Amino acid sequence: MAAEGLFPGPFGVGHESVAEVVEVGPEVTRVRAGERVLVPYQVSCGACVACRDRRYGACHTYRAQVGGAFGFGPAGGGHGGAAVTVENTVTTDGLACTLRSTDDYGYCTSVAIHFAETTPLPLLHMYTKGITLHLSRADSRRFLPDVIDLVSAGRLDPSLIPTRVVSWDDAEDGWLQPAVKLVVSRSA
Repeated sequence: MAAEGLFPGPFGVGHESVAEVVEVGPEVTRVRAGERVLVPYQVSCGACVACRDRRYGACHTYRAQVGGAFGFGPAGGGHGGAAVTVENTVTTDGLACTLRSTDDYGYCTSVAIHFAETTPLPLLHMYTKGITLHLSRADSRRFLPDVIDLVSAGRLDPSLIPTRVVSWDDAEDGWLQPAVKLVVSRSA
């Protein structure tokens, strides 16, 4: 990482340590002097949304270009967003935007067909934020029974999905207009 210019140094070699607590301040309640502790290399505040959700490596307070780590100092920021994102833009820029909109330790599913021989991915960004990217064809038949059960139980409100409703007579033009989910209705 130093060779890439991410951390200019100087800094101590190593980033995971075991230590003995020498003394503690008056507000410290979790450890006592004389105890041995493991010190994770990732800095975390313990209070932000990510830390409260036990995603310490994605701490919003100490997020850095390649993850906050003791001894490296600040190295940048990042984007936050939804825990689950779905990409269907068919563009490199759209995929990159969707990945930036995926929250730490989030899941991004791309159901778009990217026809290029290669599609660039921001792998360092994804690694730092712990993003899982799933590429696949949409398999609605496989999951439709579960979705119907969720809607029937009132646990999923399909009206929250942005839709565009057009009449049957306007369907031909409706397909050409942008919409997250187009609904063609004979009664619209």
